[in-house]
Amino acid sequence: MSAKPVDFWLSNVTMNNNILQTGFEFQAWNGPIKVVSILSTVMFPNNAQFPIDASLIYDGPPHSASESYAYAKRSLGQLIQWYRKQHGCNFVSVLPGNFFGAYGDFNPKTAPLVNALIAKMENQREHDISGSLIMMGTGTPLRQVMYARDLANIVIWTLGNYNEDAPLVVAGQEVSIYQLAELVRDQVGFTGCLKFDGDIKYDGPFRRTSDTSSFEKFHPSFKLTLLPTAIKETLEWHRRNKLKQ
Repeated sequence: MSAKPVDFWLSNVTMNNNILQTGFEFQAWNGPIKVVSILSTVMFPNNAQFPIDASLIYDGPPHSASESYAYAKRSLGQLIQWYRKQHGCNFVSVLPGNFFGAYGDFNPKTAPLVNALIAKMENQREHDISGSLIMMGTGTPLRQVMYARDLANIVIWTLGNYNEDAPLVVAGQEVSIYQLAELVRDQVGFTGCLKFDGDIKYDGPFRRTSDTSSFEKFHPSFKLTLLPTAIKETLEWHRRNKLKQ
């Protein structure tokens, strides 16, 4: 992401612009429609006080590690507000924390956090179950992670129930990268040692903690899948499908 900032900016902004403009033009001929866009916690200011709510997501620059993607998401959030203001469009957004699950990327070099950990440890288990696995960074940063299936259910709920200006901030359980790696190791069955190399340059921001109280107010009955269960189901899918990838 940080190695190709132009690519990330252009790809994301072009996609965002095209989708929202197409939605606007479509409703001009077919009547009102609703568009739900997905933002990201990479938008959050690097020096924010956490947990952070939707009113503060533009209050300072994002972390430099993913700033092109962060600014693309910020531009999407702003574009949604402009369509609502100028054209009265029912365009809304969901702002999730880290999410993972089946049907995603499992390339250890490009996959999101949990999927990458599953792929790395599964490969290590197959080749050297008792050996050591080197992990980049210190393992101390905290991340909120949620199951992609939960996020999909929230998006479906949003289509029928949420019409507010502010992004709907949702997130899963907050754990350290080290704790998350241990949870993945338990499910994979890798018995070797996890060694973090201690290089802080790989850590990114220490926290990106979201205040999810607004979502909890709108949808108090929603229950997130427990992390061990979500990791187990994702691993099972990966094992069934990795030869096809």
